[in-house]
Amino acid sequence: MEASDGISGSPGAAWIKLTGLVSGPVLGLVVFFVMRGALPAEITPQTLQPAAPAVGAVATVMAVWWLTEAIPLAATALLPLALFPLLGVMTIAQAGVSYGDPIVFLFMGGFLIQQAMERWGLHRRLALLIMLGVGSRPAALVAGLMCATAFLSMWVSNAATAAMMLPIGLSLAQTFEREAGPRQGSAHPPHAVRNFGICLMLGIAYSATIGGLGTPIGTAPNMIMLAQMRQQEGVEISFLTWMAFALPLVVVLLAITWVVLVKVLFPVKMAALPGGQNVVREQWRALGRMGRGEVATLAVFVLAAGLWIGREPLCEALGWMITGPSGRPEAALTDAGVAIICGLLLFLIPVNLRTGTFVLDWSWAARMPFGVLILFGGGLCLASALSLTRIDAALGGAVGGLSTLHPLVLIFIVTGVTVFVSELVSNTALVATFMPAMRAAAAAMGVHPLLLCLPMTIGASTAFMLPAGTPPNAIVFSSGYLSIPTMARAGIILNLVSVLLVTALIYFAGSTLLGIQLVPSSP
Repeated sequence: MEASDGISGSPGAAWIKLTGLVSGPVLGLVVFFVMRGALPAEITPQTLQPAAPAVGAVATVMAVWWLTEAIPLAATALLPLALFPLLGVMTIAQAGVSYGDPIVFLFMGGFLIQQAMERWGLHRRLALLIMLGVGSRPAALVAGLMCATAFLSMWVSNAATAAMMLPIGLSLAQTFEREAGPRQGSAHPPHAVRNFGICLMLGIAYSATIGGLGTPIGTAPNMIMLAQMRQQEGVEISFLTWMAFALPLVVVLLAITWVVLVKVLFPVKMAALPGGQNVVREQWRALGRMGRGEVATLAVFVLAAGLWIGREPLCEALGWMITGPSGRPEAALTDAGVAIICGLLLFLIPVNLRTGTFVLDWSWAARMPFGVLILFGGGLCLASALSLTRIDAALGGAVGGLSTLHPLVLIFIVTGVTVFVSELVSNTALVATFMPAMRAAAAAMGVHPLLLCLPMTIGASTAFMLPAGTPPNAIVFSSGYLSIPTMARAGIILNLVSVLLVTALIYFAGSTLLGIQLVPSSP
């Protein structure tokens, strides 16, 4: 769910931001005058509209500022709300609709559940519970840590998950160093100690990133794409449908990551880790019994997950069906509705009535990253303006020649480019910036918009090489167990594996699970 990863922590970031801050408006003015000169003499519904130069200029400024993080991403996302009414593109009421899109409230509900889990420590209990069942073998401990991290990352922010799991990983690594470190007569040479620490750190970072792919609320790029698909293309992807598509990718990529780390690059050849399970048990005992806050949070979490997965059959059984915009029956209870209902329950369930303590209060709820919600709104508003002024159609026509490529090649190219660009640029900004162009290109080629938008979205969330690639990478890099060459050595392999897996999954399973059209439609 991160809103920024990319360049913010890299050397020279201040100069990059300053350059972007100045060059954004300059390039925006250039685009404005070029597009004004390109307006046709006769305006029709199929040509660029009179407001297109203004929208093109604003889009350019936003793209440059997002990609360079010249100002906070959420602040850039407010530009349409401020400028579109002044430039005659749309009224402030029309622009504001995008900032209240149902996807925004789906993510908001997810954030509320996340804050409750963090307040009462439920996320830590779930992670330790998973690890208690894996035994004391180092390879199994790494697998348990990765599975726990990936599961939490499906529901909790990737960065928060990595930050929470890092102390557990450090405890295991330090126990190994203390109990089986280099000493005379030791059965475990120094490189085994080093490799175990590396596997734990990279396992946390990579599984936090991979787990975020598993649910619509797992990471911000998922939500940006789903929102634009629903708003601009009329393509609705439910919580259950997304999980049916993405979970196999999560499981396979997680398993391959474990093999690459533990069996190929950094093997730890030992039968058992002295004291390894003791560390987990000690941390489990330190949690004590589940309190009322934890129990209530767990109940709401299970309720939300169950409703997200089964809301459509439930609504059919209860008669809660309405006629949707397409004229077909739809469940009255939406994914966003589930999120808000369960989020509100957290404020209503008491933990201690005498002290007036409830599962969630506003001091905790206010910690949610509101900037991410604003970012969604800005991206959706910009996408609406690009469509309204026909700029997206013009962009699509410019790349329409790519329709001669085989769909498998198209998916491979989009995924590959996005994966490696995301090593240097915020994945959220990357998707928000280029999603309209991908939709337009798909329309010009006569293919389903998901054929291009989906590989870009997933590819943006599979950057494994550099500390600046994702927040989880940066968090574990601070542990001192890793160097950039070490992370890049494992990351380049996983980047390439991700490109191949994503390409294969979308091409071979996309039509069945998501209805993706692989061949261009007839004119």
